[in-house]
Amino acid sequence: MIRNLLLLVSLYGPLAWLGAEPPIRIVALGDSITKAVRPGVTELETFSHLLQDSLNSPERSVEVVNAGIGGERTDQGLKRIDKDVLTLKPKIVLIMYGHNDSYIDVGESKSRISREEYAVNLKKLVERIREAGAVPILMTPPAYSSGNQNGIGKDPDILLEEFSATCREVARQMETPFVDHYAAWRKRRDAGEEIRAITTDGYHPNPEGQKFLAATILPTLQEALKIP
Repeated sequence: MIRNLLLLVSLYGPLAWLGAEPPIRIVALGDSITKAVRPGVTELETFSHLLQDSLNSPERSVEVVNAGIGGERTDQGLKRIDKDVLTLKPKIVLIMYGHNDSYIDVGESKSRISREEYAVNLKKLVERIREAGAVPILMTPPAYSSGNQNGIGKDPDILLEEFSATCREVARQMETPFVDHYAAWRKRRDAGEEIRAITTDGYHPNPEGQKFLAATILPTLQEALKIP
């Protein structure tokens, strides 16, 4: 009995002792765009925290766990999904990768991960999450602002656009809920807006960019949670 109570507390917090309904747990999995905290962005300003605030209500307790790690690719996310995500017993897992997978480093001629590998890794992440009884939501990453360069001196958005198209296709094939940050950010860039103004460095969202991410995600999360 005591062991069971301790397990409840470890998973759902002290309210479990009182028999209260455990919070709906959402985990955000991804790279530094998901981690979000950096100079100029506090934990309270991240899209994860903003979503938690938006979804919480007197009738419903929601916890959004930020499981982002800077520099991570899809293959690395796969290696830690059991330990860092599925052990938390989430109801929903947000998946956002692309910047590091698609990037070309100095001295290299191709992206760190091929589009084919990226697609396979996304499918494996979706499968693992579903096997654990949770709902995966695939998300493209936000577009770069103009003026950025990769290791071969080209706009990294060229490849990121291709990887985003791959993410869309995987979402269609796997029939997962989908959030297209890339399209939302690229629309603003193509309309002539300097989207660098909503980043800290041309691609990591600043507090305003975090608000835009959260606002873009929220309708899909509400639908997945069946919140009117």
